[in-house]
Amino acid sequence: MFVKDTLVTEIKANDLEGLTSIKKYALPCCNSIENIELPNTITNIGKGAFTGCLNLKSVTIPDNVTVIDDFAFSGDQELETVNISENSKLEIIGVDAFSLCYKLSSFLIPDSVTSIGSNAFIYDNLLENVIIGENSKLTTIGRSAFYSCKALTSIIIPQNVTLIYDSAFVLSGLKKATFKNPNGWYTSYEIDATSGVTISSENLSNQFTAAQYLTSNYYDRYWFKS
Repeated sequence: MFVKDTLVTEIKANDLEGLTSIKKYALPCCNSIENIELPNTITNIGKGAFTGCLNLKSVTIPDNVTVIDDFAFSGDQELETVNISENSKLEIIGVDAFSLCYKLSSFLIPDSVTSIGSNAFIYDNLLENVIIGENSKLTTIGRSAFYSCKALTSIIIPQNVTLIYDSAFVLSGLKKATFKNPNGWYTSYEIDATSGVTISSENLSNQFTAAQYLTSNYYDRYWFKS
């Protein structure tokens, strides 16, 4: 991207001061950009806003952002760092929001997040640290959200989660899954099911068994908590 004949490699907060949202497909495939720092006035990052920015390495998400929309950072193959603070007001991580970010190794899910969309982190092969707090409001983990995250060996399923879509952790490296509330879970092939195959709280209290169920035994079903 050029501004007044100068190649721009960085977007700073004061460059966008006053904006309240990043429009959809604002800067797709902008390969000169390496670092993005968004101002605190931003509350929404639109669909595909920075998708396919092949040299983007770092992005800072301000605390007032509530939605990272579908495909916002999808295909940013060099993205290593996403700075999100524990005080973030983020609620929605959209479909494919960070898919195909091959170098992303750590991601903080703020307590305010309620939904992780389908394919949100799919094929993020180096993602090994997904940080989820004790006071998480997360309720839904989408289909294939962490599909093929081969470095991911452990995950916390917060107590407020009531729906895990099929294949959420398939082909990941998951070895331990900690269910903060292991009671009342059942699985079904139907999204509108009100009953199904019950999974005992005893089995889900075992981190290794729980991980095996998510990645193998019941990977292709919806998980519900009554």
